[in-house]
Amino acid sequence: MANSQEPTPIVRRPLHEEAADRLRDLIVQGRLAAGTRLNERLLTAELGVSRTPLREAFKVLATEGLVELLPNRGAIVSQMDPVRLSESLAVMGALEALAGELACRSATWPATSSSTRRSTSRS
Repeated sequence: MANSQEPTPIVRRPLHEEAADRLRDLIVQGRLAAGTRLNERLLTAELGVSRTPLREAFKVLATEGLVELLPNRGAIVSQMDPVRLSESLAVMGALEALAGELACRSATWPATSSSTRRSTSRS
């Protein structure tokens, strides 16, 4: 390798996280409307996962407030009222601002030679 850095390993995510991401996208895009019952049989076929990771994904989405778990009845997409939506967006904005601030603090700029800096400043 020409690069002296160690190669980064391929990170494999748990199946329930992938399923949660896909379901979250479907909910946010409106393809799974508020109040819709989440049919496990159809979703396992659509997502290509078994029931166990799908149920774990439901639990993840329930902690985020996107899904409501109903004992012995399954899961439904949560209703979002204007107050809850406003609060969620405020929290998301604060988290994104914090993530940006932390990224800036830990950013390092690659060392460049003076000739590289001069050639890029002319263009």
